[in-house]
Amino acid sequence: MRGGRCATVEPFSYSDREASIRALHGVQTLFMVSASESADRLNQHRAVINAAAEAGVNHAVYTSFAAAAPDATLVSGDVEAITGTPPRSFETFLRETA
Repeated sequence: MRGGRCATVEPFSYSDREASIRALHGVQTLFMVSASESADRLNQHRAVINAAAEAGVNHAVYTSFAAAAPDATLVSGDVEAITGTPPRSFETFLRETA
């Protein structure tokens, strides 16, 4: 805690839009950790950012994973193979949603 501020953890489900919006209501900064490996990860992340935008979140900090690239040796690093979209597509979506 610094300057009288603290962090609050609010768990919610990617698939429950209304619960996501409720959990994010009043949040100024969202710290979003990349979801586990999933073919639907891009849509899951988009759902969180859309809910954050609707809830009025001012700032989002997103953690991706190391060495994300089309030729990554980790399965989760090959975003294009998993999602069918270019590796930076979520980051682009995040910027465009701001």
